[in-house]
Amino acid sequence: MFSVYEDAELYDWVRWADQQGSSFLRAIAEAALVADLKHYDMLRPVLLELRMQWPISS
Repeated sequence: MFSVYEDAELYDWVRWADQQGSSFLRAIAEAALVADLKHYDMLRPVLLELRMQWPISS
């Protein structure tokens, strides 16, 4: 278990979603950024799915 700040696979996407995503993505990203380890572990599969649906756009 690790936090979003230690998650090299998702950190950049979460920061992008927090800054440039829709209001829905911003809310999910905010939850990921403040989640404790237990809750981030539960949220991570959702983040992976969302990243597939909304890849980082330039």
